[in-house]
Amino acid sequence: MVGVLDGVDVLVGVCDGVDVMLDGSHNEDSVKQFTQHAKQKFRNKSLCVIFGGGRDKSLQDMLKVVSEESDELVLVQSNHFRSETESKLMDGIDD
Repeated sequence: MVGVLDGVDVLVGVCDGVDVMLDGSHNEDSVKQFTQHAKQKFRNKSLCVIFGGGRDKSLQDMLKVVSEESDELVLVQSNHFRSETESKLMDGIDD
């Protein structure tokens, strides 16, 4: 099911009893809005963010937000040629 959070389309659903929200944020502000809305929508639940990004994005800023706002963070690399590696994403959290 597609839902709307303050005018932003997100995919919202349930998978094996777990609430799932999918968003394609492209910058620090949109990541912050998404995590804040997710925490508000699922107040009494932990927030696990699965994060991957392209090398052409401000990843360090986005990683700072998700690492601070989430209870658990999983870093992934897609098959897209601009996708950043998990190890470089991890370096972005440590900086």
